[in-house]
Amino acid sequence: MRAIVDTGATLVALRYEDARALGLVTPSDRFDIQVSTANGSARAKRVQLRSVRIGSIQIENVEAMVLDQGALGQNLLGMSFLRRLARFEFKKGVLELER
Repeated sequence: MRAIVDTGATLVALRYEDARALGLVTPSDRFDIQVSTANGSARAKRVQLRSVRIGSIQIENVEAMVLDQGALGQNLLGMSFLRRLARFEFKKGVLELER
């Protein structure tokens, strides 16, 4: 699944469509959290991801949110994942992650 690294995002944020494909949400779920995005305000639902893996780095139990259908154009890899790394750095156009 593709995502943009977003150090301004408190949590990992998932598009509704991707979260539904992963079985994280259903059409009857309530999106009862109001959030501000680059495109304005939206509604979201908190979820817990069993794990998030990028290459050889895997982090367990990552807090995330799913935004309501159509509210997010791209998944965001936010600080709920990044702050659990030993180090992350953009260097010469390359993102370096260290566990």
